[in-house]
Amino acid sequence: MTDEFFGSLPAYSFTPEKKLSDLNTLELSIELLAHLKGYNDNSSENFDNRLFLAVCSDLEKELERSLNVFENRFSLKYLEGLFYVTYRFWENHKLPIKEATYVDVGCGSVNPYGLSFMYLMLGAHRGICIDLDPAQNLPQSLINLAKIVGKTIINPSKVFCDFNITSQEIIDNIAEFDLTALSNGFLSNQDSKRLNLRQESILQTSLEDGEADVVISISFLEHISDIDLAVAELARITKSGGYGVHNIDGLDHMIYSDSGIHPLEFLRIDTTDKIVHVSNRIRPMSFIEIFDRHGFDILEINKYGNLSIDQQLRKSFAEPFRSMPQEYLELTQACFLVRKR
Repeated sequence: MTDEFFGSLPAYSFTPEKKLSDLNTLELSIELLAHLKGYNDNSSENFDNRLFLAVCSDLEKELERSLNVFENRFSLKYLEGLFYVTYRFWENHKLPIKEATYVDVGCGSVNPYGLSFMYLMLGAHRGICIDLDPAQNLPQSLINLAKIVGKTIINPSKVFCDFNITSQEIIDNIAEFDLTALSNGFLSNQDSKRLNLRQESILQTSLEDGEADVVISISFLEHISDIDLAVAELARITKSGGYGVHNIDGLDHMIYSDSGIHPLEFLRIDTTDKIVHVSNRIRPMSFIEIFDRHGFDILEINKYGNLSIDQQLRKSFAEPFRSMPQEYLELTQACFLVRKR
């Protein structure tokens, strides 16, 4: 209903329809999206367009709040989470930023540019994104980059914690980018020289030897069946003295869709398959030896995921996990900083 006065804008209030109360949020969202895409209700004599816009305004605010979560790859929270995992390395080891080439391997098919563009905002010269899967809704990914710029320059700490950078420096670092084109879902030829997406396998990339100053992977290496071939390729594309930042998630990834299983359930499966529950099951601590034999020194390990392993649980594991050292089993998630010898 409305309270309307001559010369005044109306104030609106509204009450949810009881007949829709049985729909869950997902069902209601799908129905609403279908209605909005085929929006023609304003032809009805009883349609109140001003009320509709008022409802949409409130809906927009609630959607923005609900979507700013780490699980949403388009959100500030997601980029903040990625940066936070690796931030201590920049603090402790002063990784190169200015004029550096950053390579994001396993960037993902959803918002594949996000992480690389974040480093361009910090001053990196080039960002190269690599994933075997084709990008989903690439125009939306580019539009999101323009939105991220707007939100970040208002408050850089929203993404970059207390990293020493100002809003003006962010603007200067991406001054060459055509933000108007990005906001319309396009990447200009000039922009693509600094931000490049390549659909190819990490086992054989098109990068030159030693092309990367810093190579980053976020929860990617645990999905590779031939880990030695993959890390050998990382060594090839990383320049001598260059860095790698690799986050390893050693949990059974089925827990992200089924919270009822044990986080290490896949270690109980006795099989010769290299991939189990979409993971190679290589324990994070095992990557110390893997990186070393391919020419990387371990500079720091951020150990942030741990589980208690008692004898009963250990006995339920298949070999070779049952016989592994305690630390190898208890450490489930870690981020490695390595440097190419």
